[in-house]
Amino acid sequence: MSIDYQRRNLLAATVTAPDIDAMAGLPGDAIDLDRVLSGATEYGTPWRQSIRGSHTLVGGATGAGKGSLMWAPLLSIAPAIRDGLCRVNGIDPKGMELAYGRDVFHR
Repeated sequence: MSIDYQRRNLLAATVTAPDIDAMAGLPGDAIDLDRVLSGATEYGTPWRQSIRGSHTLVGGATGAGKGSLMWAPLLSIAPAIRDGLCRVNGIDPKGMELAYGRDVFHR
């Protein structure tokens, strides 16, 4: 058992998104859906998660950046979406969270 004491906000810095130009050259089958880059941990290491058969529950205040927890994995799997290996479904009750990425979604 261990206890970590945080003396500063280790998640205060912006996490750089993958280079979209470099990703454009990747084939869709090169994407590992069990290790999708989703951001950074509080220790500065890459946060990877499986998006195959799993769910992620996010809570936070308005403006906290919850939307990035949806868009970061989608950017990470963009070559697989482009090549038709993944179909992304979105549910947007307010009609505004997913609107600007509408073309990414299958339905």
